[in-house]
Amino acid sequence: MSNDRGFRDTVYWQVLEVLGKLLAAPGVVLILSSVVDIPDNVVNVLSITVLVVSAVVLFGRRHRNRLLVTLLIGLCLVLSALLVLTLLKLYKDPWVQWRDDVVAAVEACDKDNDFCIARALQTKLPEADDPTVVGSRLSRDMRAGSIIMQNGRVKTMLERHFGIDGAFLGVGFSKPHGANHYETARIPEFLVPNYPESHPRVWRWRLEPGKFSETSLRQLILAQKPIDKDLQFKERIQDHLSIDDTKPAVVRIAQFPGPPSGYLGWKKTRVFVSHLGQMLDLKLKDVEKYSGRRFEVKEAAEGEVLYIWIFVPADGEIIPATWENILTHSADWFPKT
Repeated sequence: MSNDRGFRDTVYWQVLEVLGKLLAAPGVVLILSSVVDIPDNVVNVLSITVLVVSAVVLFGRRHRNRLLVTLLIGLCLVLSALLVLTLLKLYKDPWVQWRDDVVAAVEACDKDNDFCIARALQTKLPEADDPTVVGSRLSRDMRAGSIIMQNGRVKTMLERHFGIDGAFLGVGFSKPHGANHYETARIPEFLVPNYPESHPRVWRWRLEPGKFSETSLRQLILAQKPIDKDLQFKERIQDHLSIDDTKPAVVRIAQFPGPPSGYLGWKKTRVFVSHLGQMLDLKLKDVEKYSGRRFEVKEAAEGEVLYIWIFVPADGEIIPATWENILTHSADWFPKT
């Protein structure tokens, strides 16, 4: 018993006792914050504030030095004010506010009302850090795209109407099929209306899969007549192959079983297409690769057919496939009812 009392009288024990009283409350804060999702900056300020409060309570009565107590209380008030400002900054963060506004607008939409969901994406974006810098605007748009793709209803709507999925970069260039690095994207991609194949500026080829894999796209379309159309497309595309053309001729390729849908794409509002001028001299297997499509130019399974479409757009019919354009215009692409 005397040994126990003697240990309690040691400096070591007294230090432990003081530390225990000081750190108990901040420790509880840290434990609770690990259970509840609280931002780290808020947890840090809150823990320090509680630590100072504990110090005031523990030493304020023991020490009659009013200056020390006053300083401790002042520090406590400063840290409390810092906590309030941190919380205000957190909730006023423009990206947090934008995300919450979009989520609220989406949740207000009726089930399967995809037009309403697309319209929710038109919620005004936060300003770029420096709107005059291209990289700053790109960073803003990529951040917005990443945020909306975390929403299940938005993701479903974008895939259903535009074929947008996790492979979509949103920078105006398609990621090659099977590539794992964004720097391999080099072919401009666009979104165009899902026109019927009977449209006067749409030409279609039907091919046996695997047979023309080593043939260039130029050789293929010049050697074979498009289905149900004359060769007028040659004259229509020749002036729209430049990389600087604002209305470039575009190409779309797909392989699937059964007859085509009669449109450029299956049940889509707009479809992805690639810059024809940048594809013409590629082998067909590379056209498939760099267009980013999910199929493979392979030997045909039973009933499978390879289709190629070429489209020459008019004013307002083609738009670069970027997150900025998706967020700004997707609601405008829905059929007017």
